[in-house]
Amino acid sequence: MKKLRYVVGILLFLAIISLCVYGSGGTMIVFADILSALITVGVTIVLLRTGWTFREMGQAFSAAFNETTDREGLKTADVFFATTGNYLSLSAAFSILISVIIILKNLTDKDMLGPNLAVALISLLYAVLFQLIIVLPMRGMIQKKLK
Repeated sequence: MKKLRYVVGILLFLAIISLCVYGSGGTMIVFADILSALITVGVTIVLLRTGWTFREMGQAFSAAFNETTDREGLKTADVFFATTGNYLSLSAAFSILISVIIILKNLTDKDMLGPNLAVALISLLYAVLFQLIIVLPMRGMIQKKLK
């Protein structure tokens, strides 16, 4: 039941965002950028992998939904999601710094200003989006069980 409630919540969240984008005359395709996703999500996964196995990552996700997870498993999952949130934020900041450096280095090329600024902002958007739809809900469910 919790999984269904989580999925429905995420779908409603994305629907509201999509309606706002379309309502303002935009399209969702402008938010798709492989480089931004690679920097934000890819760097986060690589950094998580330095301290966590894929099995431990899976256990952290299942701890949010599994009623039989013990207190230690919940604490470990909470640490995992706190770490994930930090890595997402820092990878977005890293992407912004890279983009600003590239923008400043090529300031005379006005055609590159928009695309490089977009990479910076979309990376930040991805980090916030993943925090809103994954990290914060999972962490909230886990902390609720810990209390």
